[in-house]
Amino acid sequence: MFHSVTDVTHAMQTAVAPVFLIMGAGTLLASMSVRFGRVIDRARVLMDRGQLDWSELRVLHRRARLLRLTIILNSASIFCVALTIFVIFGSLLFSLDLPVVVPTLFSLSVALMIAALGFFIKDFAISLRVFEAQLAACKSTSSPTEQLS
Repeated sequence: MFHSVTDVTHAMQTAVAPVFLIMGAGTLLASMSVRFGRVIDRARVLMDRGQLDWSELRVLHRRARLLRLTIILNSASIFCVALTIFVIFGSLLFSLDLPVVVPTLFSLSVALMIAALGFFIKDFAISLRVFEAQLAACKSTSSPTEQLS
């Protein structure tokens, strides 16, 4: 139970770091969602064409699955951080001693964030590799004078 304003102030100070993590994770989630939307839009454009480029569709499908995983992991991280804040206030409100729960939840949220970022970086690597392959294909089909410009 909160016994004084000092207890409330301490609880709020303890919850500040997790709140900043939620803000950062939310920003990343927005970026991941935009990237996912672009992959899906590109796949739809390819499917709406008369001729399907199956190799590009396979890569886009792989990237979409990868980005879905990043979004799920990032969302789970945000959930764990929110749960951490809830446990911090709940333990103070009900005078519960939970010395293991808060650090465990916070560590889990950070681990989930690290995993999400790892897969997000993997998506960038895949898209760059595909772009480089397309660039090389364009170079090989263009004339030498076009390559100089």
